[in-house]
Amino acid sequence: MKKMRTFTIATLVLLSASIGSAQSLTGKAADLYAKALAEGDFTSTFQSVSTEVKATSDNRSFYIRWQRSERPTHWLVLIHGAGNPAHGFATDEFSTWLPYVRERDMGVIALQWWFGTGNATSDFYTPDEIYREVSRLLEALRIEPGTVMLQGFSRGSTQTYSLKAIDTFQGKNYFGLMVASSGCFNSGYPPNVTLLQGGYGDRPLAGSKWVTSAGARDPDPNCDGVTGMRATGEWLTSQGAQVLKAIEDPSYGHGALVLNGTNARMVLDLYFDLIK
Repeated sequence: MKKMRTFTIATLVLLSASIGSAQSLTGKAADLYAKALAEGDFTSTFQSVSTEVKATSDNRSFYIRWQRSERPTHWLVLIHGAGNPAHGFATDEFSTWLPYVRERDMGVIALQWWFGTGNATSDFYTPDEIYREVSRLLEALRIEPGTVMLQGFSRGSTQTYSLKAIDTFQGKNYFGLMVASSGCFNSGYPPNVTLLQGGYGDRPLAGSKWVTSAGARDPDPNCDGVTGMRATGEWLTSQGAQVLKAIEDPSYGHGALVLNGTNARMVLDLYFDLIK
């Protein structure tokens, strides 16, 4: 990893050509992908498997697609975290899930929704923009409505509430199970305002199915930890959603869902049981 960080952007783009279709990236998408390879925590893991890496529709970012078979029975959409102690790159989020998804007949889409610098809302795709990118891919892949598992980690988790609301509002209903990992619903967070103000219709989360996950050792217990995720579960229930499982891991902190493989496999078991 230390040697990787010394590479130039041009060298990293050439290196990425050996991984899937990343050689087609240009402009901002290519620069951001190179940054992910240079600064990501799990670059070697990511490069150990064959993936498709392509630009988003506006060429501001990229997405990763991996699938175990030609036509997987199940699909997982990953929305990464940002900032310490979360990972800011789709390459990392995909890599942390790889040990678990490669055991099953699954496909994975991981979207890079952070633009690589800054921490303001404008430094990220909005929930509407995230959904635009994800839904066009799911449509192109001809994925059946109600069969996809959506997982958001940390700041990515805070997007899942609006993403499911948009999914319902647009009538596409791709997401059959939502997993909110170490990231609470915050009514003061700008991307949630539209949801709270009824911009996605009346009670768009009603009937949706969720798993919440938190670690008892999370450094921010009131939002990302057990207290915050319990409150989130209560809020989801008040919106008519169903919380099928609330994971509260006593031994782990931020990201307990994947740090403890038992948790990740339990959620995937639940998903496969739910979506036959």
